[in-house]
Amino acid sequence: MIPKIQLSPRLFIFSLLFTFLTTKCQAYSIPLISECNSEEAPVFLLQRNVSSVAGTEPLRTVPVTGGFLECAELCSAANNCVAVRFSIEKQCQILGKATKETFLNLQDVNWTQARLATKSCVKSKKICSSPFHFDVHEQKILVGFAREVVAAESVHQCLTACLDAVDTFGFECESVMYYPLDAECILNTEDRLDRPDLFVDEKEDTVIYLDNNCAGSQCHAPYVTQYVAVEGKQLAEELDHNFDGMELTECEQLCNQRLSVSVGF
Repeated sequence: MIPKIQLSPRLFIFSLLFTFLTTKCQAYSIPLISECNSEEAPVFLLQRNVSSVAGTEPLRTVPVTGGFLECAELCSAANNCVAVRFSIEKQCQILGKATKETFLNLQDVNWTQARLATKSCVKSKKICSSPFHFDVHEQKILVGFAREVVAAESVHQCLTACLDAVDTFGFECESVMYYPLDAECILNTEDRLDRPDLFVDEKEDTVIYLDNNCAGSQCHAPYVTQYVAVEGKQLAEELDHNFDGMELTECEQLCNQRLSVSVGF
């Protein structure tokens, strides 16, 4: 016979509140993916302010002449790669799922300043040529630019919806906010660079904000690509690159193509 446990009303309410809070605020990690199926294509998510991913281990390190983009392409072609690190010394480290508990001293191998991108998969043909396709910011939201809300059981479905927004909804999705506990994906018409004043912390709901790095890489008919001169302005803390000896048209082409392999991103 199992004895009954009497809970006071106050203790019962507290237990319900605790359950609600832990459910709403629980951590969510984007799944590690090593191989996409035949209907999907690999994309890469730039991870900000981190130099390692839990549950991964280095598989190999190779020098690359084609920069960050070539490093990402090596991971795309490898069925056991889930992420890459690209160092300032142009070293590309391929990361796979950890087979055992590993402790990597990042200071010893000089990877603390490396750029890190994880592999994901989407069912879209609107993928641009870029070392990374989305820029991840956890527990951040962009206020005031939600255009469409779609159901998404996974972050991969959310990313696909954003890439295909022109065909599906008639507008270009510049960023998304994915709520994993609600299985909802919000498509935005602007990104954090357009309105940094409205890019704020989210302290209640579990959310992942991602910039669409493919947005703006090409204009869709009937529109054409144009550049507007803005003097005395520079984006802070972005992946800026200077190239000498180029004509304006050559520079525009690099931007349109999101930097090709030949320029050593």
